[in-house]
Amino acid sequence: MNVGLPMLRLAALVAILGACVAGWRSASASASARLARTQAEGVAERLMEIQRLRPQRQTALLASRPTESISASVRSALAAAGMGDSTLRAVSSGADEPVHPATDDGPVYHRQSVAVNLVQITPRQLGQFLAAWRASEPAWIVVRIDLTHQGSESDSAYDARLSLATTYIASPASPPATQPQ
Repeated sequence: MNVGLPMLRLAALVAILGACVAGWRSASASASARLARTQAEGVAERLMEIQRLRPQRQTALLASRPTESISASVRSALAAAGMGDSTLRAVSSGADEPVHPATDDGPVYHRQSVAVNLVQITPRQLGQFLAAWRASEPAWIVVRIDLTHQGSESDSAYDARLSLATTYIASPASPPATQPQ
């Protein structure tokens, strides 16, 4: 009997230790599952946002090639944002290229691009300019923004290069052919 009691205690200790390890593994697996579920929900939310935004791609808002001076429009948006002309370094015309039509019998679309260089602006000023631009020129979409930090680490001034583009109808759709009577 004396040998049986220590063996029983040892068996009980091994069983308790095994239960503790199993509980720790279960808790770890549960935490990993919660993390994976949270990440999957985040990915699903981002995918839903992409699906929501996808139909909002730029369409042709202009019935013909834009003729107004884009420089004047940029200056107007800068003024509306409370910034002076000194922040505008350059406006340069880019490509004016045909956009491949979805159907052969539809209108011919072209995409015109412009680059705008702004200097010594803060992120807040950039946001104000973008809001003013969107309000005044909804047909011109900002398709790219490149920021270059200027000054010291504590300075929040940037030079910004904005790529703008608009899609317009270069030629209307041809009328359908009439059948002889």
